[in-house]
Amino acid sequence: MPRKKQNFDSFIVQSFALRLTALRREKGITQAQAAASVGITSNQWQRYEYGATMPTVETLVNIADYFGVSVDYLLGRSSTPALDLNEYRAARADFSPSEKNAIA
Repeated sequence: MPRKKQNFDSFIVQSFALRLTALRREKGITQAQAAASVGITSNQWQRYEYGATMPTVETLVNIADYFGVSVDYLLGRSSTPALDLNEYRAARADFSPSEKNAIA
């Protein structure tokens, strides 16, 4: 049974905030250091950790790349933090050349 939109949105925001905070603490860096590493302000980072707002897709991908995790993990859609490059490459194998260029 699908979740109601409000509950789903709340789940995503809460999962993201908790995982973002945990990843930053595991790395032993401040909010300001993390923010600078992904090209945003420390105020924006704080708002993400407090669950006040969500990042753009571009920033979300930058955060995932910085911590070496998948976007699905950040959003609470996967319990496995590691990005499986073999799985990613296998998924890309079915893409057309123009699709591959668009995501390269």
